[in-house]
Amino acid sequence: MVTKTGEGKDMKSIKDTFWLDGWDGKCHSGFYYRNNIGQSIEEFEKKFNRKVVGITLDREGWNVEFILEDEKCQ
Repeated sequence: MVTKTGEGKDMKSIKDTFWLDGWDGKCHSGFYYRNNIGQSIEEFEKKFNRKVVGITLDREGWNVEFILEDEKCQ
């Protein structure tokens, strides 16, 4: 499940919270981890001329998959 907050048209102005599937319980803020995924996405889009429209996080290996816009469907 994804919770969206914020307004705006560019990705930097929207905050998404990704919840573990099936999890239902109480929680509170833990710690903040700053990463460079935004920079990685921008570099990928420029290098390969493709648009990243989503990400998948593999919790087992903590790998991130970029989901790309399908040019054939436009």
